[in-house]
Amino acid sequence: MVKRVKTDDLIEMLLDFYPFLTRELIIPSATSYILPTLQEITEAVKRNSVAHFRPRKNILECEKFSLFLRAAILKERDTNWKSLPEDERHSWFLGEAYGFKRDKFSKGTSHKKDLVITSDAGIIEIEPQTDVIRPADEKKFSVFIFIV
Repeated sequence: MVKRVKTDDLIEMLLDFYPFLTRELIIPSATSYILPTLQEITEAVKRNSVAHFRPRKNILECEKFSLFLRAAILKERDTNWKSLPEDERHSWFLGEAYGFKRDKFSKGTSHKKDLVITSDAGIIEIEPQTDVIRPADEKKFSVFIFIV
């Protein structure tokens, strides 16, 4: 059986992980969620990939990729909700994260990607422009707004 998790518990998990994130800047849409496994989210990203879209400056950049991937995954779950087991007919804690990307070339540029909390691998980052899925790393991507 899938366990529902209270939104407040998931918010606390994010606040503990991301020091620049505040409760006021986490915008949930439900009072509880279910957590997918890493395999479930990996398969959902593969089926709904937007990485093949061609970026267009000022039109199709990171924020649109994040929005489109999240929307495609949510639409798929909504379309198939009747085929889901009854205890899985609930939203995943999958959202759009605004933050600062840090790497050896940059001290911090704004960026947007998707985040999900999984039942077996914790907080996972999804880079929708490349379909890269990896454990969240606050030192490489600091979230300051999260919309679920």
